[in-house]
Amino acid sequence: MERAPLSFQIPEEVLSRALHAPPGAQIAYWSHDIYRGPNGEKVLVHYCKSKATVEQVAQLFLAEPVVGFDIEWAPYAKPNMGPKANTSLIQLACENRIALLHIALHKGEGVENLVAPSLKQILESPDIVKTGVSIGSDCTRLEESLKIKVKGRLELSHLHKLVKYRDTEPHLVNKQLVSLARQVEEHLALPLLKGGVRTSDWSRELTHEQVRYAATDAYAGYRLFDVLERKRLSMTPVPPKPHFVELGLPIDLGKTVPPRETKKSDRSVGGVDSSDMTSSDKTPNDAATTCSSNRPDIEVPIPDEFNQNVDKVQPTKASPDAGGSMPTLSPIKAPEVEQAEAWIAEYEASLSPPRTLRASRTQLRAYALWQFHGLSVREAAAVLRDPPLKESTVASYIMEAIRVEQLDFKKERLLEVYAMVPWQALGMYRTLMSRLK
Repeated sequence: MERAPLSFQIPEEVLSRALHAPPGAQIAYWSHDIYRGPNGEKVLVHYCKSKATVEQVAQLFLAEPVVGFDIEWAPYAKPNMGPKANTSLIQLACENRIALLHIALHKGEGVENLVAPSLKQILESPDIVKTGVSIGSDCTRLEESLKIKVKGRLELSHLHKLVKYRDTEPHLVNKQLVSLARQVEEHLALPLLKGGVRTSDWSRELTHEQVRYAATDAYAGYRLFDVLERKRLSMTPVPPKPHFVELGLPIDLGKTVPPRETKKSDRSVGGVDSSDMTSSDKTPNDAATTCSSNRPDIEVPIPDEFNQNVDKVQPTKASPDAGGSMPTLSPIKAPEVEQAEAWIAEYEASLSPPRTLRASRTQLRAYALWQFHGLSVREAAAVLRDPPLKESTVASYIMEAIRVEQLDFKKERLLEVYAMVPWQALGMYRTLMSRLK
């Protein structure tokens, strides 16, 4: 199965500048505002301060099958401080628009004055998937403060681990959280900027920096789901999508895998991957920053907040969850493939237990054809399947085999392969490519 590609993407020249930008430059970081639609249009950001406007904008998301989801709250908020402090801002995102719903600025204090009907419908519908990191705790806070029981909660950490470890280290597929920043850098090609703005006061009118941060986090949830779903559907066999968090069910690997001894280095701390502890997304450990009052324009077609263009905004079409089919690899009798298979068997036999193959056999087969037989990516694609595989797919196979198995390569040839890797996956190979410098 293949997912239909999204129409909003990062322009190649923008991505190239970002990948070659010096560390610390704003252009080097991932954000919603670097995406463009087919006609160059930007992702719209709706900043809504009243219940009436929230209702108007929320209706634009009712037909979406998936929305990125996040919330923000006042620093050091406590239950007795009321819903405006505990759920100050709710963020929703789809492919071409993001809604920042500023509950803290609504008039009135009761829940009936703070929750627009269409927003409640979106959050309580199991048919609209809400995606995010640490989404379980966010929804618990939402339920306690606004009496909304969110359904259709998908934890991106579960999907990330399923895709990353199912075929290589299945014992690492668990429900421990992986930070949003880490997932963005690994799957969306660029790092996520995480500064002090995340611990600023979200109960007051937002600065431009807060708008950008909040919009980017929600959009990251949406884009990560798309990339991870694309990777899940390319696996063989395809594992089931992780269950909604509210169901409390284990992650289904979709096949029987032998148990492996857990090494000390594999252990985690406090329910969060130990490798991610330095980039936690929800822990307020940074000082708030002072933001410039010189705000660039924000595209917000809302009448009572900014302008009168809301009538021109049309609901977006729902992005298809999946469509089409992927051809299966058929047995190949070419001598090169038989020799590649022999090398894989030899390589696997050389591994000391409990070490097993981390790369898939398909990835190793592509690597062997490229490395030992000197085939180009295009030639390997033709040998591996008729009709040929996509060159970008074979390039990804080779890069992944080298990355997870620490295999040998020639610098000049690897650069040629790296240039063919889909941009969404480039971030996975930054460490590998740094070895070439």
